[in-house]
This record gives sequence, C-alpha cells and structure tokens, in this order.
Amino acid sequence: MNKKDYTVWARIGTEVFSPFVLLGVLLAVVAFTTDRRPWLAVAVSLVFIVGIPQVLSIVMARRGTVTDRFIVRREQRHRFYALCLVSVTLGGLVLVLLPVGSAVVVSVWVCLGVLVLVALINLRIKISVHALTSAFVAVAVPAMVGWGWILTGAVITAWVCWSRVAMRKHTVSEVLLGVAGGVATSAVYLGLLPG
Repeated sequence: MNKKDYTVWARIGTEVFSPFVLLGVLLAVVAFTTDRRPWLAVAVSLVFIVGIPQVLSIVMARRGTVTDRFIVRREQRHRFYALCLVSVTLGGLVLVLLPVGSAVVVSVWVCLGVLVLVALINLRIKISVHALTSAFVAVAVPAMVGWGWILTGAVITAWVCWSRVAMRKHTVSEVLLGVAGGVATSAVYLGLLPG
C-alpha cells in the first residue's frame, strides 16, 4: 500500500466511523428494534445527539477556536463537551415528553452519561473518543440485533483505532484506553436497557 492509499484508508476510518455517525447508527438500531414510532425517536435523537454536536465541531473548527473537527487537543475539548451536554440534555428532555419507547430514552441518557465520563477523563488525560464510541457500538449493536454482527463491530473498531494512530491524532495507549472505556460502558448500557 502506498502512502496515498494509507492516508485515504486512515481518513475513511476516522470520517465514516466518527463518533457522531456511530451514535446515530446505535440510536437508529435501538429505535427500530424497540419502538412503535421509530421515526420520531430517530429524528429527535439525530438532531440533538448527532446533528447539533456535528455542526458544533465543524463551526468551531472553521472559526479557529479548535484545531480540527475532531478536536485533537485535549484542552480545547471542554467547551465543546459543555455545548454537547446542553444539546444531549435537551434531546433527552424532548424524548421524555414524546410517546417513544423507554429503550430510546435510556439510550439517550446513557449517551449523556458517556459524554460526561469522557469530559471528566479528558480533564486529566487524553482518551480517544473515536475508539471509545466504536467499541461501545461494536458491543451494543450486536447485543440487540444478533451476536453474528460482533465480527463486523470488531473490524470497524480495529479500523477506527488504526486510523487514529496512523493519522497521529492519538497514541496507542489513548486508543486502548478508549476501547476499554467503550466495552465497559456498553456493558453498563446493556444492563440498563429495559427487558
């Protein structure tokens, strides 16, 4: 593989499987497997948990308040996390008021909890949110739709982790810490999901 191909594959791993995209997939899977009105739940989730944070990161990068869309520098992440907390909280409150299933509501509150956890960890050390999210989704989605999907999740997680190290956005230890956090939080999440 030449250097150009290497860079393209690393960028695809980072962009296509970004935390926003993966959380959108998770929330859609939860809605379509548990909810009578999946489109309502998906729409609210995608706006508040995926869309607004995605737009925030793009706007902050374009304005130069952060170095890049994925906010690699740990000290620049705190403002972004605070704004995302507001958006996810609003999304959770909207979902509580709407006729959606409890699994969707639990999923949004867990996303909020994971965001708080990541923000707290990043006060002291840098962790790969890409790796954390990909590992979280790689365990949670197969648990809901069938364990046959675990290999797909593992491949995506490995690709994401490789891409973050290959692009020099994270160290191997930051990626491994993210994977460990993702697996641990997915276990908690699956335990919280209603029957």
